[in-house]
Amino acid sequence: MGFFDPVVPVSSYRDYMSEQSPAVFISHPPEALLRLVNPAMRFLLGTPLAGAARKQMMVVSFKGRKTGRPIVAPSPMASSGPSAPAG
Repeated sequence: MGFFDPVVPVSSYRDYMSEQSPAVFISHPPEALLRLVNPAMRFLLGTPLAGAARKQMMVVSFKGRKTGRPIVAPSPMASSGPSAPAG
């Protein structure tokens, strides 16, 4: 076998690649953990006790589209440039 000879024949390479798992898995934290952590983070972000978390997180509040129910949730803060953070 030479240096440039393929180890896997070209015809089965496509089959081999389609059987592999994806490179990135989308995963979410367990629902029970979110029910516990979200209220605590909402409270902490509203107080000076949050410390460094206030620079990375913010509380987003809006009304539900269908029900009109107010929704308040902690969210990571993302900046798209040198603008001032929302708040």
